Amino acid sequence: MSQGKYADAELLYQRSLWIREKKLGNDHPDVAKILKDLVELYMSQGKYEKAEQLYQRSLSILKKNFGEDH
Repeated sequence: MSQGKYADAELLYQRSLWIREKKLGNDHPDVAKILKDLVELYMSQGKYEKAEQLYQRSLSILKKNFGEDH
């Protein structure tokens, strides 16, 4: 992503997300971390709707794991 290779970065993030969901489950905090990385990628490209959806999902995972006030 830092090199401006957004399509390559997106594929790698998606692959990492798929692996983590498969190995750790959909609600693991490490899944939220990859979602946050994808959010940053989409934000840098102006893809705000995609970013917001993933941000909400990431936030939901973190709330589920750590509570509302963490």
